[in-house]
Amino acid sequence: MAFKGREKHFFLGGNTPKGFYSYYDYLLPQESARKIYCIKGGPGTGKSTLMKKISAVAVKKGADVEFAHCSSDPDSLDGVIIKPANIAFVDGTSPHIVDPKTPGAVDQILYMGDCWDADALNRHKEGIIKTNQRIGEQFKRAYVYLASAKLLQNDLDTIYAKSMKGNVHATFEENIIFQEFAEIPVSEVRGNVRKLFASGITPKGLVNFTDTILDGYKTYIIKGYGSNCIKRICDIAVNRGFDVEAYYCPFAPDERIDHLIVPKLNLAFTVSNAYHTYDKGEVVDFDEFASKYILEKYKDEREFALYEIERLINRAVSTIAVAKQYHDELEKYYIPAMDFSKLDEVIEKTMKEVLEFI
Repeated sequence: MAFKGREKHFFLGGNTPKGFYSYYDYLLPQESARKIYCIKGGPGTGKSTLMKKISAVAVKKGADVEFAHCSSDPDSLDGVIIKPANIAFVDGTSPHIVDPKTPGAVDQILYMGDCWDADALNRHKEGIIKTNQRIGEQFKRAYVYLASAKLLQNDLDTIYAKSMKGNVHATFEENIIFQEFAEIPVSEVRGNVRKLFASGITPKGLVNFTDTILDGYKTYIIKGYGSNCIKRICDIAVNRGFDVEAYYCPFAPDERIDHLIVPKLNLAFTVSNAYHTYDKGEVVDFDEFASKYILEKYKDEREFALYEIERLINRAVSTIAVAKQYHDELEKYYIPAMDFSKLDEVIEKTMKEVLEFI
């Protein structure tokens, strides 16, 4: 009897206050990869379709598969990792331009341009250029909204930090060392950190895949102002030689870790808040240590910041949704120019190559 493989879903890149932020380098290490297919081509040329078809067959055959969704269209894929075959596919086009690092030995380009009529596309050159410009303008504006929201979030964090009684975060971290890392010494070799996003700010709103990431792990659920203690726990694990997966917050893509997995210990940590919740684990509620006096003192500031942050995020989402509409217009140029019978041949050939290793 065949068993379906396990699916994990996340984002490799995100729409953030710092613009489009990429963790595509963490798709699959070159050293352990059997093959990485880098797919090049325009919108609507079958990149996501190819990945979906091949990954669906792999899951059906029992392979575990990781799905990297597109933050500009979460129904589309930017990448797929088929495990344990260690074969990956990645969309290598803008805004996440990915080029082969070890051509031939690891990386192979799949060029969708071999399946289209270049003359047909050239006749629409002006329209394609203008539409791409409109897409860029929308994303630039969305990032302004997100950057403004981040400034307000920084002010909120300052208030919440001021409200905390005592050094409760350090106490929690010491308890984790005692409970989960007892008698595990600091290693001479640091573990590796794989950086990803579990959540995305998308044209469909805030999308997260927390459940697929944390399922099956012993999980500590952090509520309230956590002061980025998960990042410090990440350092504790890495310094003891453990490889980890760190899922960053799209609002602070190079600063704050929202979810952490230490696979070898079957251990996970997650932040549960208004944007992403999780309820299968041990809750650590830092709200219990917050001064009600301080919170009440800054009530107006907090309410203003929370209201404006939500408004700005919603504005960014609607702006990204307009960019998605322009992207759909681009597809109207590319789809008629595609020879999908040739694309089917590419998919079939690639499918055979991959399934040999599953």
